Amino acid sequence: MPQTPPIHFSPDQIPEVKHPMPLLRLGASVMASDAILQELVQAVAPGAELKELGNTGARAAYDGNRLVAFVHPTTGESRVFPALEALSPGQGLGERAKQIASRIADDASLFPKDGTLVAALAPVTLFGSMHTRDAEQSAPMEYLSFVRLQRQFEGIPVFGLGTRAMIAVAADDSIHAFAHRWRQAMPGNETIAPFPREQVAESILTQLATSAKSAEVTVDSVTVGYYDGGRDFLQPVYRFEATVAFTNPELHAANRRVFGYVPIGKEPEPLPILGILQGKPPEEPPILSRGNGAADPVPPGDPTVGRYVVRSDSDEWVTSANEFLDGLNEGRIFSSRRPVTEVEPEVRSLTGSSTPARSSPRRQTKLHPSTSGGTSSTASMLQSAIGPKCG
Repeated sequence: MPQTPPIHFSPDQIPEVKHPMPLLRLGASVMASDAILQELVQAVAPGAELKELGNTGARAAYDGNRLVAFVHPTTGESRVFPALEALSPGQGLGERAKQIASRIADDASLFPKDGTLVAALAPVTLFGSMHTRDAEQSAPMEYLSFVRLQRQFEGIPVFGLGTRAMIAVAADDSIHAFAHRWRQAMPGNETIAPFPREQVAESILTQLATSAKSAEVTVDSVTVGYYDGGRDFLQPVYRFEATVAFTNPELHAANRRVFGYVPIGKEPEPLPILGILQGKPPEEPPILSRGNGAADPVPPGDPTVGRYVVRSDSDEWVTSANEFLDGLNEGRIFSSRRPVTEVEPEVRSLTGSSTPARSSPRRQTKLHPSTSGGTSSTASMLQSAIGPKCG
């Protein structure tokens, strides 16, 4: 019987928490004002305007068919997307972006004073150069510098999708990208008593056990943090990072980094768990009869996205695929039509004929153009679904 690859980890890597840690309750959403968002939209697309989208509760700004900005009707999250093709190159963007981010961090309308702090992290700059045939490559130039604004409580960082803030500064010092999701945190008298380190270590090993079935796992770090899952609390957690190295040389697979969370003590609400399937497991695709009126007809040239769900491996792949589809489906907020339709995969033979792929693990998705925004609105929602995340 083959041996399971080891998990390289010691409880000594876990920072010891000797005293109970405060539990913070989350209040109402803090939303960026229309004045702030409209100013940002004008910097990206001068002719665009933030408007209500029917009776969905969402608001969005379009530049022709391209989604420039949106405000989510449920979470209050706002996003502004850059127009990369319109950017001019510059120099020294990183330092200027961090200075601008520090000023924004002091804006109480975006980040109310509540016992937590906002810190501008190190900038990440987008470079670009040009290289044509029979010509020298141009020197790299700076186009956009991104700065994450990290929430902290008593110097401890906050992770999770419920809290996020980011700006990106162009060469003219204007903000060309923006992300904001925030709720006021209210410290009280509630605290979480810490578990023994051995119990925490067992929880970490349990989450990594699925990955260790087919790979060698090394826990790189364990840190103390707070987690915001978009529910009711900022709760104290341990955040662990690990490297998963596949041991089968035939796979030619690169190492991958994973991270997860375990509670410091008795958790007030569930945390995400690595190695636990979220969503439905993969199944054979349904055989759909064409033209039965079940879905809108797909216009010629509409993009098709194929997603292979890895089998006989970690359930995280299935969770990732389901989250990918959920991100696409969220595009219906910005359109009266369903943005995607699952269709029957096909296998094309060498002769050019096609047959249903009944045993294929692939799920195909048709992206439909929005009646109000065209195909680019759906593409921008895809960018929203898989773009940079704080956590």
